[in-house]
Amino acid sequence: MYFLLCYPISKRCNSLLGAGDWVLGKNDFNPQSPIPNPQFPIPNSQFPIPNPQSPILMTQKILIVDDEPNILILMEQALEALEDEGVELLTARNGEEALETIKAEKPNLVFLDVMMPKMNGLQVCHIVKHDLQMTDIYIVILTAKGQEFDKQKGIEVGADLYLTKPFRPKEVLEKSMQVLGF
Repeated sequence: MYFLLCYPISKRCNSLLGAGDWVLGKNDFNPQSPIPNPQFPIPNSQFPIPNPQSPILMTQKILIVDDEPNILILMEQALEALEDEGVELLTARNGEEALETIKAEKPNLVFLDVMMPKMNGLQVCHIVKHDLQMTDIYIVILTAKGQEFDKQKGIEVGADLYLTKPFRPKEVLEKSMQVLGF
């Protein structure tokens, strides 16, 4: 006999899986240890172990890219409520670091400054959307360059949204929640 014990991964993940509060796998069973709910036996064949690469179990990620430390801190503070929902916040300080992080981590959402060392944000956006064909990554250009020409250039390279600094933290949080499905 096996029991199912669900550790809270996140509220969203638990609700998607229909899971309770505890998960106990067959290798974790110890007859000497107390069982949280002995009236909930589930044979292994009725409840397959989910694939860790399943989109339901994968952590959602937001990458914040800016060479200005104060902006990184402000953005992290604006988005910290999403960490409680299991969202991982990543940061990069230049275009090259951003591109490496995007390739390795495949974030769901990227907030990208334009004027940065090593590679500017427009170049990063173009490489991600066109060269790497990572069109499922939602890219928000977040920059002080607010002229209509600049906005048009951002859209041309593949940005999904163009916001100018100074920005409202509440707007950043709301957009993030919308993109991530919260």
